[in-house]
This record gives sequence, structure tokens and C-alpha cells, in this order.
Amino acid sequence: MGVHYYEESPSWPAEQNGRLGPPAAVINAGIPCVVFGEDALSIVHRVPTDLFDQHLLVPDHMIDQAINSICNSFSYSWKETDPVHRWNDFKVVNPQCPHAFNLNVSTKLLVHDNPESTFETYQPERILVHGASVFHFDIHDPSRTCLNPKPPFPQSCRVLFPTLPAFYDAYIDTYHEPPHPFVHMKFKSWINTGQAYLTQYTLSDKGITSKFESVVDADADASVSEKENKKRVIIPACLELINQVKEENRPRLIRNFLLMKPLDLPLSSEERMIIKAERYQKMNTPYHPPTIPWHPYFVFRNRPYPTEEYHGTPFLVRNAMGKLEVAWRVLEKLAARRV
Repeated sequence: MGVHYYEESPSWPAEQNGRLGPPAAVINAGIPCVVFGEDALSIVHRVPTDLFDQHLLVPDHMIDQAINSICNSFSYSWKETDPVHRWNDFKVVNPQCPHAFNLNVSTKLLVHDNPESTFETYQPERILVHGASVFHFDIHDPSRTCLNPKPPFPQSCRVLFPTLPAFYDAYIDTYHEPPHPFVHMKFKSWINTGQAYLTQYTLSDKGITSKFESVVDADADASVSEKENKKRVIIPACLELINQVKEENRPRLIRNFLLMKPLDLPLSSEERMIIKAERYQKMNTPYHPPTIPWHPYFVFRNRPYPTEEYHGTPFLVRNAMGKLEVAWRVLEKLAARRV
């Protein structure tokens, strides 16, 4: 079966109406709220994904208020423990099989009182209400959110979703700084899948993020006339997107769009922290680097994490014509640390 692309939301009006009832209730209660996860991918960003657990982002200190606003309008109940194992990690990776989120701390779970009815009402069977910091999302920055361009019903017209750059930033930030201080493989897979969906269906030219172009090698031997090389370059739409995400998240996106193998998490985290520290220094803002997540698979087996050689970092620059392009440079701090 081939890949099908959509010009508008693949989520039909009745489904949108049912799914967006809970976040609309939160917003009507005066609580900032942003729809995340599969609902945002499908309803606004045209990704043909099934809708599973609903993810709502609210201010960290207003999780309980958000839950109350939903329960007062719909038939949901708060669960202190997750009755299913959907978000428990793989046993082969982590024998303790922890939940992906810090339940009852930064995330709370609501379960519909009559799950069978959700097949007719299209309401989410389960809702995870997260403090926005779980996904490093600035819920108070209006430039990071957008409205549904074609809301099928007026009651959901004020519901907010992440913009495309904000979505990528949230995925990449949370990949490097997950809810737990360790790698949760099921959560990591969910993050990577969401980012891949955005790239495949929303941003790129039908899945194409880069292409080969012929370039003249100015340093070629004079005896060779206009020696041409094939160089993979990122398409303009993707370059513009990269320019709108945080500086520290650009290298991962650039490698992804160039179809390069991603750096392993420790090396990628070091690279990202160095760039973020530089950005904060320019703003005269203190920066406190997080701890790099440890990997249960290797820790529980008393095995060292495989190391990777550092070959340089891609950056976004403007050429003499004022156009965006990718350039590479070596981060001295990282090169010295990896010797």
C-alpha cells in the first residue's frame, strides 16, 4: 500500500469534535492548554495516524485544575496507577519496566468511565495531562502555538496546537531531556516516530527533504576542467524550518534531512549542550546543563555504552547570495573531550 498525502486533516469532523471536547473544556475554564501527540499530528499537521491516548499540555502548576475542568464536563476519572501497560518500557531493555512518565507528579492520567461509548462519541478513552515542562514547551509563548485552520465546530475553534517548528523543538528537546533521567526505549521510539511523521507528511516534498545537486569543485586540479561532484543539499522548505527551531536542535535536524546516521545520544547530548550554552551566553542567561540520560540496557548488564567518533557539527549559514545553506565546523570543546 502506497503512502497517501493529505491537503487537509485526515481526521473527519465528528472525530475532531469528540477528541477536542476535553481540551476545549480546559480552555473554557481559563487554563492555557495545547494539544500534543497524535491528535495534533492528525488534526492540524495532516498526518494520517491513528489517535491513541490524548496528550494535553498545561502549565505545571495547573494540572489538577485542568483535570477538574475535564471531569466536570465529561465522564472521566483520575487514575493513580495506569491500568494498562502501554507506556511501560520493554523488559529486555529495563527489567523494571517503568512507566514513560512521572505519574501523579508531572503527568496525570484520566480514563473514560465508559470506554465502550467512546467508539460512538469519538472521545479519547484515555487522556494524559502533562505539565508543559515535560516536553520543554513554552505554553505562554503565542509564537509556539497555532489554531486549527479549519475547525469543523465552533466549540473547538480556540483549541491550540504546536506550530511546526515548536513541534520539532519539543520532540528534539524531549529526546535529549526525557521525563526520566534514563533512556526509556518505548518513549524514545514514540518521540522519534512523531518526528518522522512530521517530516514525511507535513514538512517535506512528499517525504523528500534533500536531493543531490551538481557542484563545481573550485579546488580541483587546473588540468581538470570544471570537475563536478554530487552533493546532497537540503530543499528550501526544510532549510526554512531549520532556521526557525532552536540553534541547539538544528544539527540533529540537519543530519536527519541529509539522511545521515544520527549521533548516539551521549554524543548528540554533548554537542547540543555546547551549542545551547553558547546561545545562553549571548543572552547573558545562566545555563545549567542537564545530566545525559543513562541507558538501562547497558547499566543493568554492566557494559560500557558504545562510543562514537566525532567528525564535526553542521550549522545553518547564509551564503554570499543571502540564501540558507549548511556548513560544517568542529566544536573544539567536543573534539577535545572525545579524544
